[in-house]
Amino acid sequence: MSTTRKTSYRRNSLRSKWAVKRYIPEGLIVLAGRPKLGKTWLAYNTAIAIATGGKVLGVDCEQGDVLQYSLEDNFRRAKSRIITLLPPKLGVPRPSLDRLTIRTAAPTMDRGFMKEVTEWHSRAKNPRLLIIDTHAKIKEQRRGNQDPYLSDYSAIVPLQEFSGEHGLTTILVTHLRKMESTSGDPIEQVSGTSGITGAADMISRRTDSPSEAPRAAAVPSTCP
Repeated sequence: MSTTRKTSYRRNSLRSKWAVKRYIPEGLIVLAGRPKLGKTWLAYNTAIAIATGGKVLGVDCEQGDVLQYSLEDNFRRAKSRIITLLPPKLGVPRPSLDRLTIRTAAPTMDRGFMKEVTEWHSRAKNPRLLIIDTHAKIKEQRRGNQDPYLSDYSAIVPLQEFSGEHGLTTILVTHLRKMESTSGDPIEQVSGTSGITGAADMISRRTDSPSEAPRAAAVPSTCP
């Protein structure tokens, strides 16, 4: 089995709450990786674990409400992924997914995305996790001569602020650049400008193809 490495960079080393202890804290988490490295499978795994009070990355999770925007899937594909991760077992009831909301379409940030999230948050009993897969699908169009950095930063800040204010974990899935960073800085490999990474509370970079996507895993970061 090949290994999967995760390099994490955190704005604040002290966290009081975790979605997945030692791996995924509250706040805005940018999850970046090349295509077909299991980012989406990890997102589904995490969503299911929290919605059912199950386990992901070897960690038992506190149950809570999850909103997952799986914007590169259609509903049929999303259902297929869930069946893969929760296959029927004879005589064993399947965990309830009542606390998992999956959406395959969303407005962009400038056309009501945060309003949708706020409405879900206000209705949920114990909102714990928001997943957006991928960032490109909710990114607003850059206007005229608008500075690319400021455009990316201002678009991401509402997510970061909302997550911090409400003790929510938000996982924003994005891609890595095709070309390696000339400086060797792994943060520079994240697609988009540094405005995206600058607004994040943590950046997680997935590298090396896992042997099987549904089993995508990560080694612990240097979190306390």
